[in-house]
Amino acid sequence: MQLPVVRSLLLTLITFSLLLSLTSSTFAQTNGLDVTNVYIVDEEGIVNGDIMSNAGQGIVRSTFDYDQKVFGVYQQTPLIVFRNVDGSGVPIVRNGTVSVNVTTLNGSINQGDFITTSGIQGKGQKATRSGYVLGSALESFNGETGTDTEFQGKQIKQGQIQVAVRIEYAEIDSARNI
Repeated sequence: MQLPVVRSLLLTLITFSLLLSLTSSTFAQTNGLDVTNVYIVDEEGIVNGDIMSNAGQGIVRSTFDYDQKVFGVYQQTPLIVFRNVDGSGVPIVRNGTVSVNVTTLNGSINQGDFITTSGIQGKGQKATRSGYVLGSALESFNGETGTDTEFQGKQIKQGQIQVAVRIEYAEIDSARNI
């Protein structure tokens, strides 16, 4: 091999090693470890951590429980994002670790609980029955640090937690999971 080729390979290896080491230290400083693409969203007013669904009219905030068309989570600043050349679209994380807006609508969330969509636009809740879920909670949320809100006459708390995103149908109330 020629010397410039060897230098180029060595530089590439060093750069890759450096990126891997930075990823672990960067993880502690970010809200999640997420790699994503951008998608066209047909709705105004989305906020970081909102749960999105691929409805018939395009990608919008989820608006009902156990939404089978759950698509991912909007993240303003993902760790790595592949953008469109024209700058259109917003980052929607479809797998990985991400901060998600949640509520205590179905009770307190414990680490390991499945998180699903709720009737509150863009917000998640603890899954208490079988259905489509966004992923698993990586931390608990009982509302002590959340903000007060009201939904259909019920006082609840709302906040953000880390969720391991894995969109799937989860059997929660069947005999094999009890």
